[in-house]
Amino acid sequence: MARHAISATFGLVLLFAETAAAQDPDWITSLTLRGSYTSSSKLFLNPDASSSELRAQHDELKDVPGVGLEVRYKAEGSDFFFSLTVDGLKKIRRSTQPITNVSSHQFLPFEDGFLLVPIELSGNVYVPLGSETIRLSMGGGIGAYYAERMLTLGDTRAPSTAGFLGYGIHVRGNFEYRVFRSTYVFFEMRFRDPEVEVTNRFPEEGVSYRGTRVPLPANEIKSKINVDGIGFAVGVTVDIL
Repeated sequence: MARHAISATFGLVLLFAETAAAQDPDWITSLTLRGSYTSSSKLFLNPDASSSELRAQHDELKDVPGVGLEVRYKAEGSDFFFSLTVDGLKKIRRSTQPITNVSSHQFLPFEDGFLLVPIELSGNVYVPLGSETIRLSMGGGIGAYYAERMLTLGDTRAPSTAGFLGYGIHVRGNFEYRVFRSTYVFFEMRFRDPEVEVTNRFPEEGVSYRGTRVPLPANEIKSKINVDGIGFAVGVTVDIL
């Protein structure tokens, strides 16, 4: 779904590029502080398995929050602008797991999730439907995506030891409403579909938890992080120059 939306939006950007009209041409550089929400993501647990059924096994993590910063540059009088966006998305799910090597019913705290930092460069064009109060734009571009799996069993964390980086494309649509001369309330919808494979490993083979020795996985733990949900953002844009 995300890939179809990306293709369709790129086509609309090219269409609007031929008819774009300046909505507020007097700014050159602007800064946006943004908070975001992504509808869904997936954590694939066996990305290297030989079986397609095992490769498809995943945990779904919904409602991913994030914060970010965006810098824009536009040539004077132009209807086109470039933007560099850095977001931080983090989702952790907390639960318990039974300790299997003891006769009594004991449970170990378990946390699993991810940290994703998208760094995205976009080319944007104004949609010819805005005014001096409202700015509408569409765009898309490329991105690099830093990721870590956040995996903790009891009090012991398994840090990510390999992977970390993936690449992809994205599209976006923006709505801005002027509240002061150079200040806008910012709304965005963004489609991205990054996949990053990572490797985690526990630093030791076992830990003590409440007087019980608990074994930990000794091998590398490979997984794949996929953030494929629709992204929404809200924030404040300030025209600096």
